[in-house]
Amino acid sequence: MFVALVSVASSVFADEPYQGRLFDAHVHYSHQTWDMIDTEAALRLLDEVGITAALMSSTPDEGTLKMVHKKHPRVHIVPFYRPYKENKDRVSWFKNPDRLRSAEEALESGGHMGFGEVHIHAPINIADEQVQDLIRRVADRGLFIQVHADHDVITRIFEISPNSKIIWAHAGFDPPDVVGRMMDKQGKLWADLSLREFGADDDDGIVDVEGINLKWKSLLIRHADRFMIGSDTWNVGRWLGLPGIIDENRMWLGHLPKYVADQIAHQNGERLFGRLK
Repeated sequence: MFVALVSVASSVFADEPYQGRLFDAHVHYSHQTWDMIDTEAALRLLDEVGITAALMSSTPDEGTLKMVHKKHPRVHIVPFYRPYKENKDRVSWFKNPDRLRSAEEALESGGHMGFGEVHIHAPINIADEQVQDLIRRVADRGLFIQVHADHDVITRIFEISPNSKIIWAHAGFDPPDVVGRMMDKQGKLWADLSLREFGADDDDGIVDVEGINLKWKSLLIRHADRFMIGSDTWNVGRWLGLPGIIDENRMWLGHLPKYVADQIAHQNGERLFGRLK
């Protein structure tokens, strides 16, 4: 199925793939990957596909710290704190006092540039005052929060803390009209486009059988300063498939005006988090 989709999309794209550097706003180096791909190999993979900076969170946080400490002359790691010790925490972190306390301690230490990626499945998941306090503290420190959630949760976070700076993982898997309304309303909302290359429905994916989805193209141009690419390397397969994932992104980026592609590919991330010198 993947090969077929790439083949169809490639046949309708007239422009050349984007050739510039990349800021990847959705990378994980989690425990199930460590034995198969060490930190040196992971950094080499990022470098080989042209990623010069990666916003990284991991399960557990040790994975991100491994990558930060390893260092690479051409790849800069932007560390975010993910409060997961194991994968099952994604459905319970917001009601686990130990996970919330660890998050507060980690963010207090100043070693991370943001909080997340965290999964919030419904507004009720952030009804607890301890969770809301954490959201406010993240905002008060001027840090970003990367959230895997739909638009209702994003709206609720801004109600709890209007000063929040949110990176919306996968643009919420919402259709472009919904994403556009949220972007129009919230000036401190950015989104990564990981796993949005191809969709099950006409409006789901950036790429469709006609090439680039025209609704997405219009939105990406309108809010060119608010989107970033992402690879979502949540498992070994995604790491090993990174060249193909990046090729997909370069393909649809090449179908946008260059000033738009440059912003989404790397300028937005560099503006928010700095550029590797």
